[in-house]
Amino acid sequence: MADMSRRFLDYMRLDRKRGAEGLTLDELRRWRGLKRLLSREFHPEVTDEHADRRESVRVPTRVRVSFASSGDLAESLMTNLSRAGLFLRSSDPIPIGTRLSLRIHIEKTDDVIDVDGEVVSHNVGPNFSADEPGIGLRFIDPGPDVEKQLADLYENSLRRAISFRA
Repeated sequence: MADMSRRFLDYMRLDRKRGAEGLTLDELRRWRGLKRLLSREFHPEVTDEHADRRESVRVPTRVRVSFASSGDLAESLMTNLSRAGLFLRSSDPIPIGTRLSLRIHIEKTDDVIDVDGEVVSHNVGPNFSADEPGIGLRFIDPGPDVEKQLADLYENSLRRAISFRA
């Protein structure tokens, strides 16, 4: 598993560089291969073609999220996170295109991340199963400070998921 940790660190280094300054063609190939590898590690049923369409790896995580739904405050569990969005367990059929103000509660701290999201899918969870009730949301214009908070949450979640497998 030390090899997986090394690959994870390489992926994170390249992923940060990709967002900050861009990658050379060789680095882009390496990043894409590592993204496929990590995607398979977390979700073996995901094809390489599907992993290539995603902006980043979907990381399994368990984080409490609250949001307003139908005028009431709702709370749900985030079951995976990517750089672009998240999946929430929810039996509430919120229409695709609905915008929600999300409050992500960081575990073991009192910190929260407030970010807007838009519902982009129903019941297409991390295992691509229509059996898991929930909604996929993409982040909308988070701004630099919130983007940094989301990047930290993503990287910490990825680090925990890799170390859990060690």
